[in-house]
Amino acid sequence: MQTLLDAKELWGLIDMSKVKSKEEDLITIITYTKKENKAWNLLFQSLSNNQLMIVLKETTTHGIWEVVEKGYVDKGLVNKIFQTKKFFMLQMNHNYTMEQHANKLGAMVEEINAIKATILDKIKVMVLFMSLPKSYQYLITMLETLKPKYFIWDNVST
Repeated sequence: MQTLLDAKELWGLIDMSKVKSKEEDLITIITYTKKENKAWNLLFQSLSNNQLMIVLKETTTHGIWEVVEKGYVDKGLVNKIFQTKKFFMLQMNHNYTMEQHANKLGAMVEEINAIKATILDKIKVMVLFMSLPKSYQYLITMLETLKPKYFIWDNVST
């Protein structure tokens, strides 16, 4: 969401350090109001019904972001443990292709990175191998023969 707002030059409304004083001049006030409305609409379109009920009282994009961040992007230890455990316990769904499984694993890594936890490339590869069914054993054996410098996530996940 931050990337989307940033791409539309609206992240400054959330990150209050980039917002200029609202009292500079009429053009600045009009520009600020237009951007605020655009960002507010983007945020509301991105939220689920449950999240909407929580942020309805907020009148600024900064206020909405604060509420969502506090409630749904908990950067605490419990969330890090939960996300990491989910990552390490992953097993490939028998209906998935290898590409879908690697994408799911990559998405989980992104979730973990978002809460300020880091997973090394070698660990990602290890979890990928451990999450595959026995029918992939030959592929795993072949990939394990790679030289250590090629034993990185980008090489193995493609």
